Amino acid sequence: MFQSIIQQTFGRGLNIVTKTGIVREKRSLLFNMKKGIGCKWNCGRFWLYQNRKESAKSDDELFTMHAATRGGFTFCSSKWASVPLDLSNDELVAGFDATSQHPSQMVSRFYPEGFTVATQEQLNSAARIVSQVTLDIMLKQHDKPFPVAFNARFKFTNLRVKKDSIFDANGIASLAWARISSVPLEPNEENAASDSFREQIGARGYKDLANGVKYSYGKLESAVVCELYLTELEFWNVC
Repeated sequence: MFQSIIQQTFGRGLNIVTKTGIVREKRSLLFNMKKGIGCKWNCGRFWLYQNRKESAKSDDELFTMHAATRGGFTFCSSKWASVPLDLSNDELVAGFDATSQHPSQMVSRFYPEGFTVATQEQLNSAARIVSQVTLDIMLKQHDKPFPVAFNARFKFTNLRVKKDSIFDANGIASLAWARISSVPLEPNEENAASDSFREQIGARGYKDLANGVKYSYGKLESAVVCELYLTELEFWNVC
């Protein structure tokens, strides 16, 4: 009986997916056919429409966008990474998968539209606005914390976790080493096409660079000089 169930279950499989792939598939099943109040199109159809409408106008725009949006937002506290937790004392371990929400956010009316090429002055001004957004504002306006949006390359000197901040106290850094490291990642059959595309845009110079770096638990803790492709959200994280 058990063997026949296994054969039946695996016989219906179409794709081999990672854990994140399963989350994306479940999200697709949950949201693709849903409609907002008074909306004519479902989420899946509107998402495709938005992609076509907001498609990049040039290779530079496309490669910059991909370089700025690669990777997710994952955090690790070096202070607590090796410390056993006593769950009998009501200590909690929380996880939040923001990456898997992106397509849901993309079909919302808050997602930025109409990206155009910006001047240096415009980007500097937008960066200053983002850097002034407080954590309190971020939490209160989670759906739209910034009045501006961008995909851009920034140069930082003496980048490190801010002293005496909660990040410094707990050893939390947000930039993944894989974005900057030259060490090749293990091949992933599910993401073969996207991995190939990332290699192409990296070869053309659309990649993060850093000198004098220090890594910890897979994150960049400090760098003497670095150039990073960032969205407004990840720029805020760096701030």
